[in-house]
Amino acid sequence: MTNPIILWPLWRISCRFPVLLLTLGCLFATGLGQEVGGPTLLTVLPQQGATQVDPNQSVLFSFSSPMKRQQAVMWLAGSTPIDTNRVVYNWSPDSKALSASLSGGWPSEREIQWILLPSVAAIPPFFAGIAGFEDLDGNPLEGEAEGSFQTRGGGSTGPVSVVVTNSCGQVFTNVVKSSFSLNVSALLVQNGPDTVVLKPGTGDDAPCRFNAIVMLEGSAKASQGALRVPSGEIRPLTSAPMVPLFYLTETAQSLEALSARFPTGGYRFSLEGASGVPGAVNVTLPGASIPTIRLVNYTAAQSVDAARDFVLTWAPIGATAQDVLKVQLRDSAGKVVVSSPDPGCPGALDGTSTSFKIPGGALKAEALYAGEIALSLRDAGAEIDATTRSVSLRWTSTEFPLGTYSGGLPPVVPVVLKALAIDNGSLVIGCTAAQAGRSYRLESADSFLGPWSSVKEKVASGSVMQFEVALTPSGGRFFRVVGR
Repeated sequence: MTNPIILWPLWRISCRFPVLLLTLGCLFATGLGQEVGGPTLLTVLPQQGATQVDPNQSVLFSFSSPMKRQQAVMWLAGSTPIDTNRVVYNWSPDSKALSASLSGGWPSEREIQWILLPSVAAIPPFFAGIAGFEDLDGNPLEGEAEGSFQTRGGGSTGPVSVVVTNSCGQVFTNVVKSSFSLNVSALLVQNGPDTVVLKPGTGDDAPCRFNAIVMLEGSAKASQGALRVPSGEIRPLTSAPMVPLFYLTETAQSLEALSARFPTGGYRFSLEGASGVPGAVNVTLPGASIPTIRLVNYTAAQSVDAARDFVLTWAPIGATAQDVLKVQLRDSAGKVVVSSPDPGCPGALDGTSTSFKIPGGALKAEALYAGEIALSLRDAGAEIDATTRSVSLRWTSTEFPLGTYSGGLPPVVPVVLKALAIDNGSLVIGCTAAQAGRSYRLESADSFLGPWSSVKEKVASGSVMQFEVALTPSGGRFFRVVGR
């Protein structure tokens, strides 16, 4: 089947895999970061840097643990993508080795480059449900997973195309085109029933980001690029290593600050030495604001009975069924333990969705999880010609904590703590729904995943409690109350 092109923002252009994934005709965000404790590539034959390799030889990849029988590999002959329709894959019986061969042989007398793409659960949100390399527990491939070898005479070449298989077995074919894209993204965090704010961060970790990206495909070439912003200022584009990519990326602490530098209006890409691609392309950045995703049952999510189904519910976003929504929960080690179905699969979420059921038993009791709801909205796009497209889009996500318990009284007071007053270097925190006569402990941490340290304990005299703590530079930014 043919998959409609969905482009995602590139959150950290410096990350190697997101840059390379652009060759698939899509952009990925990396707001969630890398997995922890995933499988690794142990060996590959032909070895890295091998020469005089028979073009008919298969490439054998060996992994540290059994893998899901799915793969996403980028193949290049020099800088030209190889037709992946002609690549044949075979997994070993123990799912720890994968062989790859090219029908008709690898291109002769060329450097053949391969890049194993990890599960895109590590690079959210997701390109139409593409399923990359991950182990049986869903941990994506970690570490370096790319290399090359040199072939001797006797092979052949083929046209550019990309075919991938998603997690529910659907095969997608993407028409590979050069792309000119603009995108704006924002990372948010919810720390109360009605409190959704920009996620703290500076530099590359700042919550708001603007990307302008040119990705050249096939035989398209250019020596350098530039972007004219609505004010008339000309901004040079940086050339990426290894791949024909030009980009500009900047961050800000607020969408207002970002908009001051990159406002709504028309932008013009220009390329010098362009061949096989237009030398100038106009793209409009829309003026619509980025929507805020807010959990409606945030308070209940702080004390979830791990043995029972729990339905996460969020306020209507105002997006459409064409927009893509993804929900994930990670444990303290960063492993994805619950995820909504990939786009294109049964039960997948879209921009009109307002809930997602977490099955009972999917989470451990007495644990704290990091949740995230990510949304990608494609605002505009155009097929410029048979080889080139343009697009502008927005992307956002809201992170939130989720706590569990098993039986009896919830260990965490099922209410969000609120700063009631700040005076004379002290912070007064209030909470409700306590039980009179029960002892509670106030804990703090630098992250809502912990580790948590005790601040003080107190016996509740009624349903309303207050804790007063001193404000110190080393104090935690997150607080919770745990029943004793």
